[in-house]
Amino acid sequence: RAITGFCEKVILISHSMGGLVCRTASEVLEGRDKIVGIVHGVQPVNGAPAAYWRMKAGFEGSDSFGLVQSALGNCGPEVSAILGNIPGGLELLPNKLHRTNGGKPEWLTVTEEGRTLLALPKADPYEEIYRVKAVVKPKKGEVPSTNKYWGLVDPALLNPEKTSESEGGNEWDDLGAASYNPWPIYLDLLKIAETLHDDLSPPEGPKHHPRTLCVTGTGLDTADVIELRIESNWVRWDPYPDQCFRGFFTNAAGDDMQAVLQDPAGDGDGTVVFSSGKALEAEGRPKPGDKRLKVHHQPAYEDKAVQKWAVEAIKALAKAHFYDRRKPPAPPEE
Repeated sequence: RAITGFCEKVILISHSMGGLVCRTASEVLEGRDKIVGIVHGVQPVNGAPAAYWRMKAGFEGSDSFGLVQSALGNCGPEVSAILGNIPGGLELLPNKLHRTNGGKPEWLTVTEEGRTLLALPKADPYEEIYRVKAVVKPKKGEVPSTNKYWGLVDPALLNPEKTSESEGGNEWDDLGAASYNPWPIYLDLLKIAETLHDDLSPPEGPKHHPRTLCVTGTGLDTADVIELRIESNWVRWDPYPDQCFRGFFTNAAGDDMQAVLQDPAGDGDGTVVFSSGKALEAEGRPKPGDKRLKVHHQPAYEDKAVQKWAVEAIKALAKAHFYDRRKPPAPPEE
């Protein structure tokens, strides 16, 4: 204001989860009147099954040196220890409105020889998947075993170091000793994420600013329908190899089996599945309108086509605000 003499509102430009943050500021925290409009880039509007995949197997893919995956987490234990202990990580999971690219609510499946044995969620991923303890190995002697390896979080991964003084920690780490149970804390954090999802994406649809423009990534292998494929297991023992997950169980015949997480094979930007990315698209928006581009998720705004679209979107919002300012005030009510 000191420079221009006139500054009433802002234009927000988001990337990925920043879209959830901007929508929360506008629609949940009642900041809409201070915002001209929002430009969204590759937003996981209704969450991303990739968040589940990564908490099970680590970050997928690899750069030329593998440095990105090494830094972010190569395996489920490394990722779950972080994302399972912060609400922001859990807020990236599919919400109750999420649908696959095929339009179905069930994005998690267990299959065997082409048959689908389990498909979840039917209605509520929090109750059906996220609050289910992932027990990744069967109970000894139980035939068939009943361990739900497909649950989101293995409780043992939430406090992996078990840092009591006797285990190499210090007096402050006694909080993580045997008396400390991280599971209730995880459930509390999950409730924070669920509350935000419910506020931001109620049954009638995801809330958003009335002046919204979106760019969505497409054309890249992305986690859409998560598949755990059942195979016989003879020698495998580690459920968490790098960029993979195996859930072990015993079938009705007493055979040792494994459910192996399959690589992402849906459409999207490599992180956000197409169905979630396009969930805020609408007809009749001002030029340049909503856009779909073959673009990688993380460096989306480095793409020249995205940059061009974003500049045009900002200009369109500024123009709309200019015309709003020129409108004569409404006559006072009698």
